[in-house]
Amino acid sequence: MKRGLEILGKTLGWHPTHLTVLIHYAHFLREAHDQRAAHDVEKEIKQRRAHLSMEPNGQTIDIAALL
Repeated sequence: MKRGLEILGKTLGWHPTHLTVLIHYAHFLREAHDQRAAHDVEKEIKQRRAHLSMEPNGQTIDIAALL
């Protein structure tokens, strides 16, 4: 799963779909009792949400569906 995320990140970059997959991955890690890795992924999710909230042209993106 981690390798797939790396590939997806290189392919899509800061795309909302990548964020959605990261959210699922964090849930997977929590269920697998890998709290440290889940925390790291959740930190990345927060950073990506902040990045996606502003478009380069100043318009905002509604990311509520990703929550």
